[in-house]
Amino acid sequence: MQIEYRFILFQCMIIIPFLLGIWIKRRMAYAEKYTKVLILINLTTMAPVISLWSIWGLSIQLDLIFLPLSGFLLVLIGMICGVIISFFMKLSQNSKTSFLISSSLANHGFTMGGFICYLLLGETGLGMANIFILYFVFYVFLIIFPFAMKMSHSAVQSARPLDLFINIRNMPLYASLLAIGFNLLHVQRPAIHLNIDIILLISMCLYYFTLGIHFQHNDLWGFIKENIAICIVKFCIVPLFAILLVSIFEIDHHIKRVIIIQSCMPAAIYSVITSILFDLDVRLSSSVFVINSLFFLFMVLPIVLFFNLI
Repeated sequence: MQIEYRFILFQCMIIIPFLLGIWIKRRMAYAEKYTKVLILINLTTMAPVISLWSIWGLSIQLDLIFLPLSGFLLVLIGMICGVIISFFMKLSQNSKTSFLISSSLANHGFTMGGFICYLLLGETGLGMANIFILYFVFYVFLIIFPFAMKMSHSAVQSARPLDLFINIRNMPLYASLLAIGFNLLHVQRPAIHLNIDIILLISMCLYYFTLGIHFQHNDLWGFIKENIAICIVKFCIVPLFAILLVSIFEIDHHIKRVIIIQSCMPAAIYSVITSILFDLDVRLSSSVFVINSLFFLFMVLPIVLFFNLI
């Protein structure tokens, strides 16, 4: 399939489920209460299969350590930029927390960055993207969730710290670590046909469907200065840092491409999920996520693809 058609398909897999979620919300009372269940189903079924299968098929090499390390550095740069910018904004505590989380977390998973790596680099790119986001759960559960819990006034603060690490929501991480273990032990991946394309598309559609249910259209333009600030961080500062990073080290060309691709990603789905879980500013997180994603899909990605910048 030509890249132009892949690009159109990719946009459809995001926009159609998202709009469907908005439509369902208007016609189904209390639709939002079912979204956590849908997210949990996705995290415990399809997402682990995608992680396990794609990483297990890789040939593990020392260079791959650059992927999760660079992923952590990129989100850390985003957080530092967010802290600096937030000093110049008048935000409530909950809004500031959501702003910092949105400025840090990027959509590196298969719902955006991983899928684009798959489109451009095939299954190898998808596997490398899954290794790239190994930092993610450690970062989210060691830094982002405790931070959100501390800053929130929600009753969720009473949760035990151990529950953040031993949790079925971590299934994609456990599957990734298992796949790496199989690789290191030279356990061969079964020679069976697994249609990873279908699983990937279903999982991605489910995520965007649940986000559509939570989105409120009147928030689309309600946070202009916050959106502008995070667009500058995501699409200017972080990519420039990534280009500098990969130019310093002699690493595999595919690894460099994955790092550059991931450095251009918009605000993460988990920015919204974190705000929902800890009763932060969901409106701000949703607005930033949607505007960031739209700007990426219709401005950044077409430029990158059609001018062959990666």
